Amino acid sequence: MQQALPQTATPAAKASGFFPPQASGNFFAPAAAPVIQRATQQDCLDTERGVVNTAVDAAFNNIVSALAIMDTVPLPPSVNNALFLAFRDSSDATRALVRGNLVTLRDRVRGATYECTRSGDADFSGCTSPSGVARVGYASHTGSGATRQSVGNIMLCFPAFNDATPEKRSGTIIHELAHYYLGLSDTGYFGAGCAETGRPSTAPNAWHEDSGTAGDNPAIRLNNADSYACFVHFLAIMPAADMQARAADYRGDNLHITARGGTYIYTETGNEQEPLFSIEGVPGLELNRLHSSGMVFRWELEVGGIRYGMESRHAASANLFDHSNTQAYVGRNIRRLLAGVSSGTVVCYTQLFDHHDGRFSPTPIATRLPVTIRRGQDPLNMPLFP
Repeated sequence: MQQALPQTATPAAKASGFFPPQASGNFFAPAAAPVIQRATQQDCLDTERGVVNTAVDAAFNNIVSALAIMDTVPLPPSVNNALFLAFRDSSDATRALVRGNLVTLRDRVRGATYECTRSGDADFSGCTSPSGVARVGYASHTGSGATRQSVGNIMLCFPAFNDATPEKRSGTIIHELAHYYLGLSDTGYFGAGCAETGRPSTAPNAWHEDSGTAGDNPAIRLNNADSYACFVHFLAIMPAADMQARAADYRGDNLHITARGGTYIYTETGNEQEPLFSIEGVPGLELNRLHSSGMVFRWELEVGGIRYGMESRHAASANLFDHSNTQAYVGRNIRRLLAGVSSGTVVCYTQLFDHHDGRFSPTPIATRLPVTIRRGQDPLNMPLFP
């Protein structure tokens, strides 16, 4: 988490260009012993110093483990899975960028200055975000864009830092190092176990720190400090099998369509929401609508080379990509146009993340379900009144 000093009125901007600055380093460079430097007279108490030293050591070891896996030949599938989960892109360019930045963090983690702050200290105000969320740590900066510069020490908030899990503490160290040495921003925080988090309606845009991570494209994620902490978590802590399963879910590998009431579409019906088509296999889907996958959906009925619009059960339109477009049906007006055909295909198109970026315009995933079209009244949905 980061904090602009009071003299800086505007929030921190992203690094110039698409990618943040890439540092260089030698993977085999010897590491210095862990050191917590005293920054002020009111620095870490002895008990706090031990907690911080342990967290710094764990962060260093986890970064080294992640880099070792990234440097394995041939490249293990876990690297691409971790890149996808953290950044939604596993290209060679992204892998090289991430590796270079991790080398910088590895070389800095044990030489950085960490300062402990607690209630009553002048710096403790930074332990609450502008939106009122309690922080475990933070890093301050002045300026923005090309003039942005990290200042002071990496601040750790007690007792919150002490009360966090060991994984949270080491991840916080990596997160704050990414602010301090890579100039990265907060564009959304992952949840426990680096799970994706939904975007609340109060978030002004996808770049806001309270916007969550769901739907964030690679451009946003590569400028997000928490993405680096979670990338290391995925490679160094999360079991490879669990990571592979999660990556498959978020890549859309398990998407499929189900139909409540069968796959027969009658040209006349008393209940146009039967059959009701649902997209399944969406990560974290609840109540056939709620999810934090970042996926957006739209629906069509293909018949004889013609594409017909469908109706959405939850969104304003089934024909536009929408987070809530998880269920759709064929409306009465379209049914009446199908009298001369006997079959078709319901198609749900899925985009995995916000595509409004010139560098990332992914081809939607097309999930299909064949349907049978029958002329006449649906015998199970007769009108209640003639």
